Amino acid sequence: MRKRQKHISVGRIMDYMRCPFAYWESINRARERQATEEEVVGNASHKLTAGDSPTKTREFVAAKLPHLAEDKREAVMAEAVALSITAKQMSSPEVTQERREVQLMWFDPESGYEIYAKPDELFFFDEVVEHSGGRRKTVMQITDVKTQAEQVRSYHWRQVFLFGLIATMSLRYYHSIKLVVRLAGPEKEEHRWFSQRETPRQLERLRATLRQIDKSWQTRTFEEKPGSYCKNCPALANCGKGTQYMEAQQGRQQLHLLGEQPELRSVPVLPEPAAQACA
Repeated sequence: MRKRQKHISVGRIMDYMRCPFAYWESINRARERQATEEEVVGNASHKLTAGDSPTKTREFVAAKLPHLAEDKREAVMAEAVALSITAKQMSSPEVTQERREVQLMWFDPESGYEIYAKPDELFFFDEVVEHSGGRRKTVMQITDVKTQAEQVRSYHWRQVFLFGLIATMSLRYYHSIKLVVRLAGPEKEEHRWFSQRETPRQLERLRATLRQIDKSWQTRTFEEKPGSYCKNCPALANCGKGTQYMEAQQGRQQLHLLGEQPELRSVPVLPEPAAQACA
């Protein structure tokens, strides 16, 4: 029997994996929350890279940042344009406009979810593949462009591996996939391979996460999972653990500064008898 269909994107899945509470806040307070300048820069650069006109993208920036003065909105637009140009220059020559922002969808009969994935690039090209004995093969490449990150993190790999899984299942492509994380800011990229041996493991991880999401909605319980991403999290003001985490981080930074100035942390040592007398 086919389960009731539900819908979710890879982006939402990743939000939940990183922090269930932030995932919940992003859904329930989407209309109340004002987008940050960093978010708008990233979204605008993606739109430009995908082929939107500067006029249309400028309207998007104005709608998302109505509180900013016009010159500041133009600065946001200029940063987005620069990142878009860099992303296009770093693209492989095989990438045409039609291969950017490709929408994939796969229905998982076990979980009842329609899962949507929208990698920045998806295309095929010929390459000599080392793990295939140096043979030349036609390869699928999926690229995820990060406009704000300075280094590739495990979170980025989890997302691009999910792209690989959804591409495998939706396109029925049962060959190795080259997965690329591209950092537009520092202008560098890294790649890994999604082999079909990965499919069962990645599929089970995905379904386990979808079961957790369902359970969270059923119980209305969304765990707070603090980490380095709390710094720019829109849900921080409503997150007790996140606030505690950031206060602890600030305390560590202050101790680190004190460590660089030993004269501020020197404490006189009391003689042993005096210490006992005070006990």
